Amino acid sequence: MDQSSGRRRRAAFALVPGLVAFSMGQTVLFAVAGPVIRDIGLSEFQLGMIVSAAAVMFMLASPIWGRLSDSWGRKRVIVFGLFTYALTSFAFAATMQIGLQGTFAVMAIFVSLLGIRLLYAALGAGIQPSSVALMADLSEEKDRSSAVAIIGASFGFGMILGPAAAALLVGFGILTPLYAIAGLGLIFAFI
Repeated sequence: MDQSSGRRRRAAFALVPGLVAFSMGQTVLFAVAGPVIRDIGLSEFQLGMIVSAAAVMFMLASPIWGRLSDSWGRKRVIVFGLFTYALTSFAFAATMQIGLQGTFAVMAIFVSLLGIRLLYAALGAGIQPSSVALMADLSEEKDRSSAVAIIGASFGFGMILGPAAAALLVGFGILTPLYAIAGLGLIFAFI
């Protein structure tokens, strides 16, 4: 095994769990959010606005974070993204919990959820481009495609695991999967 192959494998070993957790969070949210928003009193349209606005923010912020990873460093951007992902996921779940308790106006919950999700997208959007760039940096040209494919595979695997994890954890409470994925993201940010 040559030196670049060893560095790439170590990077992949460190990256893959965090990327899997990050993508799991998306599908866990999709699996849990529908029933919760109805219980809070929000509409499906409002949930669609939250998800769509975050997706647009993610799309706009990703290239910016990609450029920042060139100057700040790949690892810093990835770790920062995972931390903000974990913290905003926890805040999103906690806000849903408050919404279920009915102690705040439904519109205040909607605005809070929208703001948290936009913050998640704006600050967590660097995870994917920085991970791809890191794997490309650590590979030789002949191995670059397979190295970068690890990132896509990690995201795909997380998207498969997310609904399964939600199904296993929802028996402990409807928001348990969201809290669990936030905790998992925090653990992998430290790793």
